[in-house]
Amino acid sequence: MRIDQILKELMTNGCLDIQTTINKWNISERTLRTDILRLKSKYQIEITKQGNYYILDHSISLHHNLTHETVDYNDKNQRIYWIVQKLFETNEVYVDQVFKSLYINFAVLKDDIKTINQNFVQDIIKFEQDQAGNKLILINSEQQKRKLFENYLVFNDEEYFKTQLFFRDLVSQNRQVSLYSLNEFVKIFYIMIHRILKNQIVKFDNFKNMQIEENNLLTKILDYISQEWNLQLPVHEIYYLEIKLMSYKLINSKIVFDLEKKLDNFLISNLQVNQINKSEVYKNLLQHIEALIIRYSTGIEFKNPYIDQIKNNYPWQYDTSIKLAKFLEAEFNLKNISEQELGFLAIHISLLEINSQQNQQFTSYLISDEKNVVSNILLHKITSEIQQLNKIQLISSVQLQEIELDKNDFLIIVGDQNINHINKIYIDPIITNKTIEFIKTKLNQKNINNNLNQFQKFYIQVNKIQDNLEAINLIVEKLNDQPNIKQKLLSALIEREQKSSTYIGDFTAIPHAETELVLENDYNLFFFKNGIMWKKRIVYFVFLININTQHKKNYRPYFETIVEFKKNVNEKMLKTINSEDDLNGI
Repeated sequence: MRIDQILKELMTNGCLDIQTTINKWNISERTLRTDILRLKSKYQIEITKQGNYYILDHSISLHHNLTHETVDYNDKNQRIYWIVQKLFETNEVYVDQVFKSLYINFAVLKDDIKTINQNFVQDIIKFEQDQAGNKLILINSEQQKRKLFENYLVFNDEEYFKTQLFFRDLVSQNRQVSLYSLNEFVKIFYIMIHRILKNQIVKFDNFKNMQIEENNLLTKILDYISQEWNLQLPVHEIYYLEIKLMSYKLINSKIVFDLEKKLDNFLISNLQVNQINKSEVYKNLLQHIEALIIRYSTGIEFKNPYIDQIKNNYPWQYDTSIKLAKFLEAEFNLKNISEQELGFLAIHISLLEINSQQNQQFTSYLISDEKNVVSNILLHKITSEIQQLNKIQLISSVQLQEIELDKNDFLIIVGDQNINHINKIYIDPIITNKTIEFIKTKLNQKNINNNLNQFQKFYIQVNKIQDNLEAINLIVEKLNDQPNIKQKLLSALIEREQKSSTYIGDFTAIPHAETELVLENDYNLFFFKNGIMWKKRIVYFVFLININTQHKKNYRPYFETIVEFKKNVNEKMLKTINSEDDLNGI
């Protein structure tokens, strides 16, 4: 248990604070050193001691027996599928999130990012913009570049962790700084530096009258930037850095403290609540206000395609957003916050109001006329924003007429249905029915079952197959093709298998080969009732695929079908399978 937790922290942060770890586990430094030696030996990784830290060398690949409960990190198709899924769930994937989930190193991740077709992501962005005018809030080509740069930046291992250690030492005496806040700040700081290195410099004109106060910590950071990257930050970038330092509590900020306090007083006075629930919704509002100030300082305005619907469905919240805008204009010397921005503020105020009403229970009705279109992508977004939802019910707009809605029920509407008579309506400004349909088509999620039906199926009861090459010989022999074709396929499969095992976890292997052969069936599924050994791993399902070199692009949906299929396979299911009909049922 302890050694596994230590490994996870090393993989997540790249380093291990020695004293913190000793205190956490109540062990001696000698015991910790023994744990590190065991990790190095077990997983064939390099961990070195530097000052008060143990540092993980990400240039060394992890040993194959380090596994993950849901994703076989050795399988590139699974990793890429996981990353793409996360991109469409959250619109962004941070590097440390990938490490924590997949336990892979920098070199592997860099290769995966290169493999993911960037046009795939661009297609989604273009589709969103075509559907409703920049729904992804990507305003122009420069803004797009910045957003994509932030989302897909792969941190240089040595440079990034060196920066992380610098800031940890810098704020080590400040007990108000959490490790999470520090890591988030380092991420933003690192992106900022590389943005400037790429000459993507943003001017914050409204900050030109600000006075940079004498601050030892800020001076040390500027010296560090100069030494490491030979950069002298422009004045407005120093202001930006100082604001970020204040936002993440790395330096004390009377301005930020006063703003939060005044904002609380404003919201309590203007919302029908006694106190503000300091949840993620509240933090999102603060972050939105910060982004609004910076946007207005750079002359950028968001387009809001739903402004008319928001004004109709949120009349009271929209009026409150007007008051909030006047408050912000006075505090930050802003001028004429636009109607578009007022709409976004109204959405935040509505969510904040719901989350701040104490001891209230809400039923959430998710409206869609096509049940099979609504996916976890939208549900993930909704539940992450609204913490007090105790029930989500999926209904159609026709069924809505038959439901007696309580005054506190929360209606979530997907798409463009025009329903104006409900107390509270949340219209998601990013994902609509058409978008989800489009994404599902891109991921081939709708065709999973159809693809599986195209596999020619074999039910085999055999004992004592102890080797993957022996198994490949057997399954090729079962095919219906001519002997010379089967021999060529067998040679290609064995050549591929000798490069690396095609075992992908969850009792499943996918031997495949690129050939010019035209088989009776390119997709074959073999089920071994008693199980066979595949590179010392127990296997029940073997998917044999012949990839014709002339039609390589057609095969990706079938690999994704297999990944989806194996997620639902477990030992309990296997014990209930007694016939070929049972196999077809799965």
